[in-house]
Amino acid sequence: MNVDAFSFGVAISAPANDIQVLAARTADLQAADFLILTGGAGERAGLAPIPALGFLAPHTTIGLVAEVDVSYVEPFFASRELATLDHATVGRAGWQLKVDTSGEAARKRGLSAPLPPDELAERVVEYTTVVCDLWDSWDDDAVVRDRARGIFIRADRVHRLDHVGKYFRMRGPANLPRPFQGHLPTFVSLTGDAHSSRLASEVGEVIRIRATSADEVGAVRARFPQARVLVDVPFTGMSATLAAIDGVSEVAQGIVVELDALDLGGTPLTVLAAELTKRGLRGDAPRTGTFRERLGLPAAISRFASKEIS
Repeated sequence: MNVDAFSFGVAISAPANDIQVLAARTADLQAADFLILTGGAGERAGLAPIPALGFLAPHTTIGLVAEVDVSYVEPFFASRELATLDHATVGRAGWQLKVDTSGEAARKRGLSAPLPPDELAERVVEYTTVVCDLWDSWDDDAVVRDRARGIFIRADRVHRLDHVGKYFRMRGPANLPRPFQGHLPTFVSLTGDAHSSRLASEVGEVIRIRATSADEVGAVRARFPQARVLVDVPFTGMSATLAAIDGVSEVAQGIVVELDALDLGGTPLTVLAAELTKRGLRGDAPRTGTFRERLGLPAAISRFASKEIS
């Protein structure tokens, strides 16, 4: 087994009103390879994940994944905020798609009724495509910063999208340079329904699943060979959590341990990390490279990639 290929993530909900709760736990979080920060829901709604992760960025070296509600929103501002986070972390950011099919989610955004799940999935696929196209609208070498000639960017390396789709019209381009990684890794939760399967198939690069056996994990990997497959494991005590990991580790490409932020201080993530190392699932090499590289994902190729101009 390639020890560099197994990923150890932790998923927590942002605390409701105290960013210092997370700041005080960064030493615990550093034992993992990446953190997925969710915004919670209802009475457990917390801080917005993207700015909260921006606050944590200088205090960490791990990957930072923001849950983004993509149900009924526009793609331009999310693309900008995520690109900013990726620049701030020097290529350590990712995003987890959150799709809310409830009537309440639709009503909060001024709709009388939610879209049918299949239409909502179609909208999210288009949304994700537009976000990535906005990131690609600046070539990697668009920024020149040539003070002597008074040139900041090369206009021929910045592109309009002129996207006209079923749900979005977007002229573009973005108003800041391409993210450090090109595209932030896209996380999708596979929940067993048709619309999550579509998202996993069409836009998922990292797929999170619930599974209790290697056979279940293997079946998902066979269905979605383009993606990394990680298994969600609720923390229910050290012995039970390790037993759950042992049941899937031969086939899974990583795990995501689910925690409550307030429990972090009493949760031995460092012990979990040491146990994974003992099992041959992790190496001791220092973290290097972008989050995409650490996950083993291919480089993100821009749809607007320019031919080299000498």
